[in-house]
Amino acid sequence: MTQFLCTLAELNEATPKQLRVGDRGIAVVRIGDEIYAIDALCPHWAGPLGEGEVSAARREITCPWHRFRFSLRDGRCVVATKRPPVACFPVRVEDGCVFAAIPAKER
Repeated sequence: MTQFLCTLAELNEATPKQLRVGDRGIAVVRIGDEIYAIDALCPHWAGPLGEGEVSAARREITCPWHRFRFSLRDGRCVVATKRPPVACFPVRVEDGCVFAAIPAKER
């Protein structure tokens, strides 16, 4: 289901914005004209990716707890390749508003 996340004006360059969408935490990142939406929990120990550092050059976000880095493009862990990826969600921008297709979390 497509969900409204925020407005473009609410996003600071290369700074994650942590949101709650239904039963999910989502981290939204703007790098130039590109917007990324990923699950806000690191699959390692559920660290808060929404509080992590973003590398605009590499298009990655780093978990602040144990420094695992994840691609904003596809969610894969780039430092421990056997780790599960973080869920990434398709984003669209319409009239200055950011929307993403975010399914309910599987239990």
